[in-house]
Amino acid sequence: MSSARDGRVSDVSRAVSRGANFPAFGEYNEAVILDAVRRAASDISRVELAQITGLSAQTVSKVTRRLISAGIVREKGTVSNGPGKPRTILELDAKRYYAVGVHLDPAVLTCVLLDLVGGVVARRSVDLREQAKPDALIGRITDVIDDVVASVGIEEARVLGVGIASPGPLDSRTGIVSHPPHLREWGTVPLRAALIEKTGYSVLVERDVTAAVVAELWAPVDDAVADFLFLYYGTGVNAGIALGRDVVRGVNGRAGAAGHVSTGPGGEPCFCGRDGCLDSTCTPEIVVRKARDLGLLPSRADGAEGSASSLLADMTALVAQVRENPQGPAATLLAETGRRIGRAVATLVAVIDVTRVVLGGPFWEVAESALVESLQSVLRTDAALHARGRIEIVGAAVGTDVAATGAACLVLDNAFSRRPSSILLAP
Repeated sequence: MSSARDGRVSDVSRAVSRGANFPAFGEYNEAVILDAVRRAASDISRVELAQITGLSAQTVSKVTRRLISAGIVREKGTVSNGPGKPRTILELDAKRYYAVGVHLDPAVLTCVLLDLVGGVVARRSVDLREQAKPDALIGRITDVIDDVVASVGIEEARVLGVGIASPGPLDSRTGIVSHPPHLREWGTVPLRAALIEKTGYSVLVERDVTAAVVAELWAPVDDAVADFLFLYYGTGVNAGIALGRDVVRGVNGRAGAAGHVSTGPGGEPCFCGRDGCLDSTCTPEIVVRKARDLGLLPSRADGAEGSASSLLADMTALVAQVRENPQGPAATLLAETGRRIGRAVATLVAVIDVTRVVLGGPFWEVAESALVESLQSVLRTDAALHARGRIEIVGAAVGTDVAATGAACLVLDNAFSRRPSSILLAP
């Protein structure tokens, strides 16, 4: 049983929004209590909920009664903790509702179905070796969503919605994706509207790196993960930011866009007019091109050179060379790439003032072993970071499916974590 004495309540309360004891905030309070029950490290009762959320015992009782009637929360027994009335323990009914998450990566389409506590119930992936026009790819996304939902045998009404993690540029408010670099058949595509029409579900669209940050925030409560930089190594290199367990999106939804952060002197010219940007030196496409120039990779005879799927295969082959010859030219190339990524990360860490860096994304999963040592070396020795103490480097908690999982978590987050600013009070 968690209690104020053992410290668990105070730990959890730092991560949970505070409620408001006013009738107009009823829906918000439901979200606050749902989030508190989900994040509870151990058994939680109405007493602990009042302590964690700041809500009165009467408000907690009313809200939990509604949630139990809706079948979202249930009572799972009682616990005695000394003299007095036993406390009734509450838990989410994890299988009451579900959320779908889709990661639209130019190399692979990944779809997951999560339950209410964020557990992966079903998963599908589709190789996107051939470039597809928007209508065809949207059709494939719809088919995969339908397949995942059908595989569990649940009614569509129990699906809260669909989250899409997409490469940018995009507007998350409208769900419009505009000319993503590695989806060459795409121009300006109203992705959200198209998928609402095709699937019939509510749909959210977000940058893949932002979805990845949300997935990390849905990990078990830990003060250490309240503030971090997420470096996403996909077909492009980008960053996401979490501060105070909130995603930092920025005015235009592009906070953390790191493509034009400097990686140090001597880098390749970038179209922006500067030299050594992340985009011009460290993306998988650039690394593979350098490898070909060095004779480390042959030219592709299948005409797929430069496609996302071919880049993944080429990067895998390059890392295999590093394993075979740790002192060879492939190792040198990837070590230099890791150092350059490290310099960019050092700049971002210094600007946003965090001490934790999370690394993930489809190409990071492939190249981590060849990149991480040189990246860490830069962060250990960068003079600008010495006063900040040790910078912790960790892999994404969710692993390969971090963006798809984060996209589904966006749907759950929308249900769990409303804020008072989102509530319009009638005059």
